[in-house]
Parts: sequence; C-alpha cells; structure tokens
Amino acid sequence: MAKKSIKASKQAEEIGTSKELYNFLYEACNILRGPVSQDAFKEYITPLLYFKRISDVYDEETKAALELSDGDEEFAALPEQHRFVIPEGCHWDDVRQRMYKTLELYNHR
Repeated sequence: MAKKSIKASKQAEEIGTSKELYNFLYEACNILRGPVSQDAFKEYITPLLYFKRISDVYDEETKAALELSDGDEEFAALPEQHRFVIPEGCHWDDVRQRMYKTLELYNHR
C-alpha cells in the first residue's frame, strides 16, 4: 500500500512540475511574441523550430560519421552521410553568429 501512495505522490509531483513548466514556457512565448497574434506567431516560430532541428540532426549525423570513420572529416561531410543538405554558411550556428555580429555592429554605431 505504501508503494502505491509513493508512486501516486510522484505522479502528482510530475504533473505539477509539468504544468508549471508548461505555464513558464507559455509565458516566455508570450513575452517573445510581443504584439504579434498567437496564430501569426506560429508562422514565425514553426519554421525556426524546423530549421534548428534540421541543423541538430545534421550535427548528430556528422558526429556519428566521424565516430564511424575514426575522425575523417571528408567522409563525415559527404552528402551520403546526411538526410539533409545544409549549404555552406546556412547552418543554425552560422546564422546565429551572423546575428551576434550584426547586433555588435548595431550597438557600436
């Protein structure tokens, strides 16, 4: 009987934690969204999420190919090692770095 109450208590704690996380993330989205309507925001954020995921998958596949080939970077860069093609300079990290450089230039005007 005690095991059941501990399990139920953990489940209730997880539900509470999940709900708190959901509320926290929802409010964070509202802050980021600003004056854009919730429906229109999906049009902005969904492509970004896909872009980020594609870049992450590409990195995971590169890591796996490097492990398979004992660190051969040419092998890891072959298109056959990836489900997606990310052109030079178009990876999430590349775009992020350009954004930081642009912000630096803007702030130093």
